[in-house]
Amino acid sequence: MSNGVLEATPYTAARILVDHLYAQSFPSIPGVDIGTAYILAEDDVRVGGDLIDVYQFNNGSVAVSVADISGKGAKAAARAAMVKYGLRAYVSSGLTPAQVLRNLNLLYIETSTFDPEDSDSFVSVFLGTIDQEHRVMTYASAGHDPVLLLSPNRPAQVLPPTAPIVGVFEDNKLFHQRLVYLPPGGSTLVVTTDGVTEARCPDGRFIERAEVMSWVESSRNLSAQEQANALLNSTHDFCGGKPQDDIAILVACFP
Repeated sequence: MSNGVLEATPYTAARILVDHLYAQSFPSIPGVDIGTAYILAEDDVRVGGDLIDVYQFNNGSVAVSVADISGKGAKAAARAAMVKYGLRAYVSSGLTPAQVLRNLNLLYIETSTFDPEDSDSFVSVFLGTIDQEHRVMTYASAGHDPVLLLSPNRPAQVLPPTAPIVGVFEDNKLFHQRLVYLPPGGSTLVVTTDGVTEARCPDGRFIERAEVMSWVESSRNLSAQEQANALLNSTHDFCGGKPQDDIAILVACFP
């Protein structure tokens, strides 16, 4: 501290950037209950590649996204910043989710071309834009883990990917989107990274989808944050307290 001014070091500047980039609390959005949970894998790298974002636009629509960037450390953080703010910029400009991922794919490939040390980087992305008035979500999922939608009096619905991972294929005709209705009376969206769906217990056994579905079903009547915490705790316990991959969870509840 000098003359009342904080002297920024490369470490403190990076820490501020990372804390903002990987923020897990978001401004409250009327009509949506948001819960998030995030934990890094048990290793010495303190910057992961999983990313969560929730954003409300001026027209009242809401965008939710979860991404899993390959790699860790400073390279992953730089890519995560590009993905997070690229998604926001493209959605804000009025593009549909499929168009957003097409543009992000081109940007990612072009950036990789000029980065020979990280030319094989890629990212899986789930992006959903929600029209609350009509209770419709338009989503595009680029090679991301299947997403769960829980509706009243129905078993969980699996929302499959609609496109390949971002950063690999230049053919933008491969990127599509789907519309999903969010029934009134309590619809819940559960989005995770593969730290959940590919979790391994200490003896090496991979988790089965039925187990994840069971955890999600057992907490569906809780608040969004309680559901996110419960899923994180169940996954962490399954891994024997030592997850081998980062875990990111987003739960969005619509009354």
